[in-house]
Amino acid sequence: MYYAKNWELMYDPISSSPYLVTNYPPIYPVIAGTLNRIFDNIFFSSRLLSITSAISIAGLISSIVYKESANDSIIIGIISGLLFLFSSITSEWGMYARVDILGVCFGVSAIFWYLTQRGRSQLIGAALFSLLALFTKQSLFAAPAAIFLAMIFEKEFKRAIRFAVGLGTVGLSLLAGLTYVSEGQAWIHLVTYNQNSFSFYRMFATTKTQLIDYHPILLGIASATVLRYFDEIPRVLVFYFLTGGLPSLLVGKVGSGPNYFLRALVGMTILFGIFLSKSQFDKVVSNINSNSQKSVSVLIAVLVIIQFSLFVAPPSGAMAGADNADSIIEKSDEPILSEDSGLLVNNNQNVLYQPFIMRQLTISGEWNQKPVVQSIQNEHYEYIVLHFDVADEEDWSTSRWSPDQIQAVDENYQLVDNSGKYWVYRPKADSS
Repeated sequence: MYYAKNWELMYDPISSSPYLVTNYPPIYPVIAGTLNRIFDNIFFSSRLLSITSAISIAGLISSIVYKESANDSIIIGIISGLLFLFSSITSEWGMYARVDILGVCFGVSAIFWYLTQRGRSQLIGAALFSLLALFTKQSLFAAPAAIFLAMIFEKEFKRAIRFAVGLGTVGLSLLAGLTYVSEGQAWIHLVTYNQNSFSFYRMFATTKTQLIDYHPILLGIASATVLRYFDEIPRVLVFYFLTGGLPSLLVGKVGSGPNYFLRALVGMTILFGIFLSKSQFDKVVSNINSNSQKSVSVLIAVLVIIQFSLFVAPPSGAMAGADNADSIIEKSDEPILSEDSGLLVNNNQNVLYQPFIMRQLTISGEWNQKPVVQSIQNEHYEYIVLHFDVADEEDWSTSRWSPDQIQAVDENYQLVDNSGKYWVYRPKADSS
Protein backbone atom coordinates (compact mmCIF):
# COMPACT_ATOMS: atom_id res chain seq x y z
CA MET A 1 0.00 0.00 0.00
CA TYR A 2 2.86 2.36 0.77
CA TYR A 3 4.25 2.00 -2.75
CA ALA A 4 0.77 2.52 -4.17
CA LYS A 5 0.83 5.96 -2.54
CA ASN A 6 4.50 6.61 -3.29
CA TRP A 7 5.43 5.30 -6.73
CA GLU A 8 8.69 7.28 -6.68
CA LEU A 9 10.05 5.16 -3.81
CA MET A 10 9.90 1.87 -5.72
CA TYR A 11 13.32 0.30 -6.39
CA ASP A 12 15.27 2.88 -4.38
CA PRO A 13 18.74 1.87 -3.09
CA ILE A 14 18.78 0.56 0.48
CA SER A 15 22.12 2.12 1.32
CA SER A 16 20.34 4.92 3.19
CA SER A 17 16.97 5.51 4.85
CA PRO A 18 14.26 4.55 4.07
CA TYR A 19 15.33 0.91 4.11
CA LEU A 20 12.62 -0.54 1.89
CA VAL A 21 12.68 -3.40 -0.61
CA THR A 22 10.32 -3.51 -3.58
CA ASN A 23 9.82 -7.28 -3.80
CA TYR A 24 7.43 -7.26 -6.75
CA PRO A 25 6.95 -5.70 -10.20
CA PRO A 26 4.92 -2.46 -10.44
CA ILE A 27 1.50 -3.59 -11.71
CA TYR A 28 -0.26 -3.87 -8.33
CA PRO A 29 1.05 -0.56 -6.87
CA VAL A 30 0.20 1.27 -10.09
CA ILE A 31 -3.39 -0.03 -10.23
CA ALA A 32 -3.99 0.38 -6.48
CA GLY A 33 -2.40 3.83 -6.58
CA THR A 34 -4.63 4.87 -9.47
CA LEU A 35 -7.70 3.73 -7.53
CA ASN A 36 -6.42 5.64 -4.50
CA ARG A 37 -6.30 8.81 -6.56
CA ILE A 38 -9.99 8.25 -7.29
CA PHE A 39 -11.22 7.21 -3.84
CA ASP A 40 -8.58 8.93 -1.68
CA ASN A 41 -8.44 5.92 0.67
CA ILE A 42 -5.57 3.50 0.15
CA PHE A 43 -7.03 0.78 2.39
CA PHE A 44 -10.36 0.83 0.55
CA SER A 45 -8.68 1.02 -2.87
CA SER A 46 -6.28 -1.86 -2.20
CA ARG A 47 -8.92 -4.13 -0.71
CA LEU A 48 -11.38 -3.27 -3.47
CA LEU A 49 -8.76 -4.41 -5.98
CA SER A 50 -8.12 -7.66 -4.10
CA ILE A 51 -11.78 -8.50 -3.48
CA THR A 52 -12.67 -7.71 -7.09
CA SER A 53 -9.85 -10.00 -8.22
CA ALA A 54 -11.07 -12.85 -5.99
CA ILE A 55 -14.64 -12.55 -7.25
CA SER A 56 -13.38 -12.35 -10.84
CA ILE A 57 -11.39 -15.56 -10.37
CA ALA A 58 -14.50 -17.30 -9.04
CA GLY A 59 -16.43 -16.06 -12.07
CA LEU A 60 -13.72 -17.27 -14.46
CA ILE A 61 -13.67 -20.70 -12.76
CA SER A 62 -17.46 -20.94 -13.10
CA SER A 63 -17.26 -19.92 -16.76
CA ILE A 64 -14.51 -22.43 -17.56
CA VAL A 65 -16.38 -25.27 -15.84
CA TYR A 66 -19.64 -24.27 -17.52
CA LYS A 67 -17.93 -24.24 -20.92
CA GLU A 68 -16.23 -27.59 -20.38
CA SER A 69 -19.13 -29.38 -18.68
CA ALA A 70 -20.70 -32.06 -20.83
CA ASN A 71 -24.21 -30.75 -20.20
CA ASP A 72 -23.45 -27.01 -19.89
CA SER A 73 -24.50 -26.95 -16.27
CA ILE A 74 -24.81 -23.56 -14.59
CA ILE A 75 -25.21 -25.24 -11.19
CA ILE A 76 -21.88 -27.06 -11.47
CA GLY A 77 -20.15 -23.89 -12.60
CA ILE A 78 -21.50 -21.94 -9.63
CA ILE A 79 -20.51 -24.68 -7.15
CA SER A 80 -16.95 -24.66 -8.50
CA GLY A 81 -16.64 -20.90 -8.25
CA LEU A 82 -18.04 -20.87 -4.72
CA LEU A 83 -15.60 -23.57 -3.63
CA PHE A 84 -12.77 -21.25 -4.59
CA LEU A 85 -14.38 -18.15 -3.13
CA PHE A 86 -15.16 -19.71 0.25
CA SER A 87 -11.88 -21.55 0.64
CA SER A 88 -9.97 -20.65 3.78
CA ILE A 89 -7.13 -19.41 1.58
CA THR A 90 -9.28 -17.10 -0.55
CA SER A 91 -11.34 -15.77 2.35
CA GLU A 92 -8.10 -14.61 3.95
CA TRP A 93 -5.84 -13.62 1.06
CA GLY A 94 -8.67 -12.28 -1.07
CA MET A 95 -9.02 -9.48 1.49
CA TYR A 96 -5.36 -8.57 1.90
CA ALA A 97 -3.75 -5.71 0.02
CA ARG A 98 -1.26 -8.12 -1.54
CA VAL A 99 -0.17 -8.81 -5.10
CA ASP A 100 -1.01 -12.53 -5.23
CA ILE A 101 -4.76 -12.50 -5.83
CA LEU A 102 -4.52 -9.93 -8.66
CA GLY A 103 -1.69 -11.83 -10.32
CA VAL A 104 -3.58 -15.13 -10.14
CA CYS A 105 -6.60 -13.37 -11.64
CA PHE A 106 -4.51 -12.34 -14.64
CA GLY A 107 -3.18 -15.90 -14.92
CA VAL A 108 -6.65 -17.48 -14.89
CA SER A 109 -7.74 -14.87 -17.44
CA ALA A 110 -4.94 -16.12 -19.70
CA ILE A 111 -6.22 -19.70 -19.36
CA PHE A 112 -9.81 -18.62 -20.04
CA TRP A 113 -8.75 -16.61 -23.09
CA TYR A 114 -6.75 -19.54 -24.43
CA LEU A 115 -9.76 -21.85 -24.06
CA THR A 116 -12.29 -19.52 -25.66
CA GLN A 117 -10.32 -17.96 -28.53
CA ARG A 118 -8.71 -19.33 -31.65
CA GLY A 119 -6.10 -18.27 -34.16
CA ARG A 120 -3.68 -15.41 -33.70
CA SER A 121 -5.81 -13.59 -31.13
CA GLN A 122 -5.66 -16.68 -28.91
CA LEU A 123 -1.89 -16.39 -28.51
CA ILE A 124 -1.80 -12.59 -28.30
CA GLY A 125 -4.47 -12.38 -25.59
CA ALA A 126 -3.04 -15.29 -23.59
CA ALA A 127 0.44 -13.74 -23.78
CA LEU A 128 -0.87 -10.34 -22.69
CA PHE A 129 -2.63 -11.72 -19.61
CA SER A 130 0.41 -13.88 -18.83
CA LEU A 131 2.61 -10.80 -19.04
CA LEU A 132 0.31 -8.94 -16.64
CA ALA A 133 0.50 -11.88 -14.22
CA LEU A 134 4.30 -11.99 -14.34
CA PHE A 135 4.59 -8.23 -13.87
CA THR A 136 2.28 -8.44 -10.88
CA LYS A 137 4.38 -11.16 -9.23
CA GLN A 138 7.42 -12.57 -11.00
CA SER A 139 6.85 -16.15 -9.82
CA LEU A 140 3.37 -16.46 -11.37
CA PHE A 141 4.48 -18.59 -14.31
CA ALA A 142 1.81 -21.30 -13.90
CA ALA A 143 -0.53 -20.01 -16.61
CA PRO A 144 2.02 -19.33 -19.39
CA ALA A 145 3.79 -22.61 -18.60
CA ALA A 146 0.49 -24.51 -18.82
CA ILE A 147 -0.37 -22.87 -22.15
CA PHE A 148 3.08 -23.61 -23.57
CA LEU A 149 3.01 -27.26 -22.41
CA ALA A 150 -0.52 -27.73 -23.76
CA MET A 151 0.57 -26.65 -27.23
CA ILE A 152 3.66 -28.86 -27.05
CA PHE A 153 1.51 -31.83 -26.02
CA GLU A 154 -0.86 -31.14 -28.92
CA LYS A 155 2.21 -31.01 -31.22
CA GLU A 156 1.60 -27.36 -32.08
CA PHE A 157 5.32 -26.71 -31.87
CA LYS A 158 5.45 -23.58 -34.02
CA ARG A 159 2.67 -21.89 -32.07
CA ALA A 160 4.29 -22.89 -28.78
CA ILE A 161 7.60 -21.38 -29.86
CA ARG A 162 5.92 -18.18 -31.08
CA PHE A 163 4.10 -17.87 -27.77
CA ALA A 164 7.21 -18.46 -25.67
CA VAL A 165 9.49 -16.25 -27.78
CA GLY A 166 6.94 -13.44 -27.96
CA LEU A 167 6.22 -13.52 -24.24
CA GLY A 168 9.90 -13.81 -23.37
CA THR A 169 11.00 -11.03 -25.70
CA VAL A 170 8.42 -8.52 -24.49
CA GLY A 171 8.81 -9.52 -20.86
CA LEU A 172 12.60 -9.32 -20.83
CA SER A 173 12.51 -6.03 -22.75
CA LEU A 174 10.19 -4.51 -20.16
CA LEU A 175 12.37 -5.84 -17.34
CA ALA A 176 15.47 -4.42 -19.03
CA GLY A 177 13.74 -1.06 -19.43
CA LEU A 178 12.64 -1.06 -15.79
CA THR A 179 16.17 -1.97 -14.72
CA TYR A 180 17.64 0.78 -16.88
CA VAL A 181 15.40 3.60 -15.61
CA SER A 182 16.00 2.47 -12.01
CA GLU A 183 19.77 2.41 -12.60
CA GLY A 184 19.96 -1.32 -12.01
CA GLN A 185 17.94 -1.31 -8.80
CA ALA A 186 14.86 -3.11 -10.22
CA TRP A 187 16.90 -6.25 -10.92
CA ILE A 188 18.49 -6.13 -7.48
CA HIS A 189 15.14 -5.70 -5.70
CA LEU A 190 13.23 -8.26 -7.78
CA VAL A 191 15.91 -10.96 -7.96
CA THR A 192 18.81 -10.52 -5.55
CA TYR A 193 16.74 -9.42 -2.56
CA ASN A 194 14.16 -12.20 -3.06
CA GLN A 195 16.50 -15.09 -2.26
CA ASN A 196 15.27 -16.06 1.21
CA SER A 197 16.35 -19.14 3.14
CA PHE A 198 14.39 -22.39 2.70
CA SER A 199 13.07 -24.89 5.23
CA PHE A 200 11.91 -28.37 4.20
CA TYR A 201 10.13 -28.76 7.53
CA ARG A 202 8.15 -25.59 6.86
CA MET A 203 7.33 -26.81 3.35
CA PHE A 204 5.97 -30.17 4.55
CA ALA A 205 4.12 -28.69 7.53
CA THR A 206 2.39 -25.93 5.55
CA THR A 207 1.58 -28.23 2.63
CA LYS A 208 0.01 -30.73 5.01
CA THR A 209 -2.11 -28.01 6.60
CA GLN A 210 -3.34 -26.45 3.37
CA LEU A 211 -3.83 -29.53 1.18
CA ILE A 212 -4.42 -32.43 3.57
CA ASP A 213 -6.21 -30.68 6.43
CA TYR A 214 -8.20 -28.01 4.55
CA HIS A 215 -8.58 -29.29 0.98
CA PRO A 216 -8.33 -33.11 1.04
CA ILE A 217 -11.47 -33.77 -0.98
CA LEU A 218 -10.62 -31.19 -3.62
CA LEU A 219 -7.10 -32.55 -3.96
CA GLY A 220 -8.23 -36.18 -4.09
CA ILE A 221 -11.00 -35.67 -6.62
CA ALA A 222 -8.92 -33.32 -8.79
CA SER A 223 -6.13 -35.91 -8.96
CA ALA A 224 -8.59 -38.72 -9.67
CA THR A 225 -10.27 -36.63 -12.38
CA VAL A 226 -6.96 -36.17 -14.19
CA LEU A 227 -6.24 -39.90 -14.05
CA ARG A 228 -9.75 -40.97 -15.05
CA TYR A 229 -10.62 -38.35 -17.68
CA PHE A 230 -7.20 -37.30 -18.93
CA ASP A 231 -8.10 -37.73 -22.60
CA GLU A 232 -11.34 -35.74 -22.21
CA ILE A 233 -10.00 -32.69 -20.35
CA PRO A 234 -8.42 -29.74 -22.19
CA ARG A 235 -4.69 -30.19 -21.80
CA VAL A 236 -4.20 -26.63 -20.59
CA LEU A 237 -6.37 -27.35 -17.52
CA VAL A 238 -4.40 -30.47 -16.66
CA PHE A 239 -1.11 -28.62 -17.00
CA TYR A 240 -2.39 -25.66 -15.00
CA PHE A 241 -3.28 -28.04 -12.18
CA LEU A 242 0.31 -29.32 -12.29
CA THR A 243 2.15 -26.04 -12.86
CA GLY A 244 -0.07 -24.33 -10.30
CA GLY A 245 0.71 -27.01 -7.75
CA LEU A 246 4.49 -27.03 -8.18
CA PRO A 247 5.02 -23.49 -6.82
CA SER A 248 3.32 -24.63 -3.61
CA LEU A 249 6.61 -26.35 -2.80
CA LEU A 250 8.17 -22.89 -2.49
CA VAL A 251 6.15 -22.41 0.68
CA GLY A 252 9.29 -23.58 2.45
CA LYS A 253 10.81 -20.14 1.85
CA VAL A 254 10.98 -18.01 4.98
CA GLY A 255 8.18 -15.45 4.79
CA SER A 256 5.92 -17.50 2.50
CA GLY A 257 2.33 -18.35 3.39
CA PRO A 258 -0.95 -19.91 2.23
CA ASN A 259 -1.02 -17.51 -0.73
CA TYR A 260 1.38 -19.91 -2.49
CA PHE A 261 -1.53 -22.37 -2.79
CA LEU A 262 -3.90 -20.03 -4.64
CA ARG A 263 -2.93 -21.38 -8.08
CA ALA A 264 -3.27 -24.98 -6.92
CA LEU A 265 -6.69 -24.12 -5.48
CA VAL A 266 -7.85 -22.73 -8.82
CA GLY A 267 -6.74 -25.89 -10.63
CA MET A 268 -8.41 -28.14 -8.06
CA THR A 269 -11.77 -26.35 -8.14
CA ILE A 270 -11.87 -26.42 -11.95
CA LEU A 271 -11.15 -30.15 -12.02
CA PHE A 272 -13.65 -30.73 -9.22
CA GLY A 273 -16.28 -29.03 -11.39
CA ILE A 274 -15.35 -31.23 -14.34
CA PHE A 275 -15.72 -34.26 -12.08
CA LEU A 276 -19.24 -33.13 -11.14
CA SER A 277 -20.01 -32.67 -14.82
CA LYS A 278 -18.71 -36.11 -15.79
CA SER A 279 -20.78 -37.66 -13.01
CA GLN A 280 -23.78 -35.66 -14.30
CA PHE A 281 -24.42 -34.42 -10.78
CA ASP A 282 -27.11 -31.90 -11.67
CA LYS A 283 -29.12 -34.41 -13.71
CA VAL A 284 -28.86 -37.01 -10.98
CA VAL A 285 -30.12 -34.52 -8.41
CA SER A 286 -33.03 -33.36 -10.55
CA ASN A 287 -34.10 -36.82 -11.67
CA ILE A 288 -33.57 -39.37 -8.92
CA ASN A 289 -35.53 -42.48 -9.78
CA SER A 290 -33.28 -45.35 -8.76
CA ASN A 291 -31.33 -46.44 -5.71
CA SER A 292 -28.02 -46.12 -7.54
CA GLN A 293 -28.78 -42.55 -8.56
CA LYS A 294 -29.78 -41.76 -4.99
CA SER A 295 -26.50 -43.18 -3.71
CA VAL A 296 -24.42 -41.20 -6.19
CA SER A 297 -26.26 -37.95 -5.47
CA VAL A 298 -26.00 -38.39 -1.71
CA LEU A 299 -22.29 -39.26 -1.91
CA ILE A 300 -21.43 -36.24 -4.05
CA ALA A 301 -23.56 -33.91 -1.95
CA VAL A 302 -21.86 -35.16 1.22
CA LEU A 303 -18.41 -34.64 -0.31
CA VAL A 304 -19.27 -31.07 -1.29
CA ILE A 305 -20.71 -30.32 2.16
CA ILE A 306 -17.68 -31.80 3.94
CA GLN A 307 -15.28 -29.78 1.79
CA PHE A 308 -17.24 -26.59 2.48
CA SER A 309 -17.31 -27.37 6.21
CA LEU A 310 -13.50 -27.56 6.29
CA PHE A 311 -13.46 -23.90 5.26
CA VAL A 312 -15.53 -22.80 8.25
CA ALA A 313 -13.59 -20.70 10.75
CA PRO A 314 -14.39 -17.96 13.26
CA PRO A 315 -14.50 -14.51 11.66
CA SER A 316 -11.24 -12.62 12.03
CA GLY A 317 -11.40 -9.22 13.67
CA ALA A 318 -8.97 -6.36 13.99
CA MET A 319 -5.62 -7.28 15.49
CA ALA A 320 -5.87 -6.86 19.25
CA GLY A 321 -4.52 -3.53 20.46
CA ALA A 322 -4.28 -1.85 17.06
CA ASP A 323 -6.61 1.01 18.01
CA ASN A 324 -4.46 2.17 20.92
CA ALA A 325 -1.25 2.06 18.89
CA ASP A 326 -2.98 3.86 16.04
CA SER A 327 -4.17 6.70 18.30
CA ILE A 328 -0.62 7.17 19.63
CA ILE A 329 0.88 7.33 16.14
CA GLU A 330 -1.87 9.67 14.97
CA LYS A 331 -0.67 12.38 17.38
CA SER A 332 2.95 12.20 16.26
CA ASP A 333 4.77 14.07 13.52
CA GLU A 334 8.21 12.61 14.29
CA PRO A 335 9.88 9.50 12.77
CA ILE A 336 8.38 6.21 13.96
CA LEU A 337 9.66 2.66 13.61
CA SER A 338 6.75 0.23 13.43
CA GLU A 339 6.53 -3.50 12.88
CA ASP A 340 3.01 -2.89 11.54
CA SER A 341 3.53 -0.57 8.58
CA GLY A 342 -0.24 -0.35 8.08
CA LEU A 343 -0.44 1.91 11.13
CA LEU A 344 2.01 4.30 9.50
CA VAL A 345 0.22 4.27 6.15
CA ASN A 346 -3.11 4.88 7.90
CA ASN A 347 -1.70 8.00 9.57
CA ASN A 348 0.23 9.31 6.57
CA GLN A 349 3.52 8.58 8.29
CA ASN A 350 6.64 7.61 6.37
CA VAL A 351 7.54 3.92 6.38
CA LEU A 352 11.26 3.91 7.16
CA TYR A 353 12.08 0.25 7.60
CA GLN A 354 10.82 -3.23 6.60
CA PRO A 355 11.74 -5.53 9.51
CA PHE A 356 11.33 -8.95 7.89
CA ILE A 357 13.05 -8.48 4.55
CA MET A 358 15.85 -6.36 5.99
CA ARG A 359 16.46 -9.01 8.64
CA GLN A 360 16.79 -11.64 5.90
CA LEU A 361 19.22 -9.41 3.98
CA THR A 362 21.25 -8.95 7.15
CA ILE A 363 21.47 -12.71 7.63
CA SER A 364 22.50 -13.24 3.99
CA GLY A 365 25.11 -10.48 4.19
CA GLU A 366 23.43 -8.29 1.54
CA TRP A 367 22.86 -5.40 3.96
CA ASN A 368 24.58 -3.89 7.00
CA GLN A 369 22.17 -3.21 9.87
CA LYS A 370 24.55 -0.82 11.69
CA PRO A 371 22.79 2.43 10.63
CA VAL A 372 19.45 1.24 12.03
CA VAL A 373 21.00 -0.03 15.26
CA GLN A 374 22.73 3.33 15.71
CA SER A 375 19.53 5.25 14.99
CA ILE A 376 17.78 3.28 17.75
CA GLN A 377 20.68 3.87 20.14
CA ASN A 378 20.53 7.59 19.33
CA GLU A 379 16.78 7.59 20.12
CA HIS A 380 16.01 8.87 16.63
CA TYR A 381 12.42 7.58 16.67
CA GLU A 382 9.66 9.12 18.76
CA TYR A 383 8.01 5.71 19.02
CA ILE A 384 8.94 2.13 18.21
CA VAL A 385 5.96 -0.21 17.82
CA LEU A 386 6.57 -3.96 18.10
CA HIS A 387 4.53 -7.16 18.34
CA PHE A 388 6.53 -8.48 21.29
CA ASP A 389 8.01 -7.42 24.60
CA VAL A 390 11.74 -6.63 24.38
CA ALA A 391 12.06 -7.33 28.12
CA ASP A 392 11.12 -10.97 27.54
CA GLU A 393 13.94 -12.62 25.61
CA GLU A 394 11.87 -15.76 24.99
CA ASP A 395 9.33 -13.59 23.16
CA TRP A 396 11.85 -11.95 20.82
CA SER A 397 10.87 -12.05 17.13
CA THR A 398 14.33 -12.75 15.73
CA SER A 399 12.96 -13.58 12.27
CA ARG A 400 12.06 -9.88 11.92
CA TRP A 401 14.51 -8.10 14.22
CA SER A 402 18.13 -8.84 15.04
CA PRO A 403 19.22 -9.34 18.66
CA ASP A 404 21.32 -6.15 18.34
CA GLN A 405 18.27 -4.12 17.31
CA ILE A 406 16.11 -5.58 20.09
CA GLN A 407 18.82 -4.96 22.67
CA ALA A 408 19.15 -1.35 21.47
CA VAL A 409 15.41 -0.85 22.00
CA ASP A 410 15.59 -2.43 25.45
CA GLU A 411 18.51 -0.21 26.51
CA ASN A 412 17.33 3.11 25.08
CA TYR A 413 13.52 2.93 25.05
CA GLN A 414 10.90 2.18 27.65
CA LEU A 415 7.40 0.76 27.35
CA VAL A 416 4.64 3.38 27.37
CA ASP A 417 1.70 1.29 26.18
CA ASN A 418 0.82 -2.37 25.75
CA SER A 419 -2.55 -3.26 24.28
CA GLY A 420 -3.14 -6.72 22.90
CA LYS A 421 -0.33 -7.61 20.51
CA TYR A 422 1.17 -4.12 20.36
CA TRP A 423 4.06 -2.88 22.53
CA VAL A 424 4.75 0.84 22.11
CA TYR A 425 8.13 2.19 23.23
CA ARG A 426 9.37 5.75 23.67
CA PRO A 427 12.93 7.03 24.28
CA LYS A 428 13.91 6.88 27.94
CA ALA A 429 15.16 10.47 27.76
CA ASP A 430 11.67 11.68 26.77
CA SER A 431 10.01 9.65 29.51
CA SER A 432 12.22 10.84 32.36
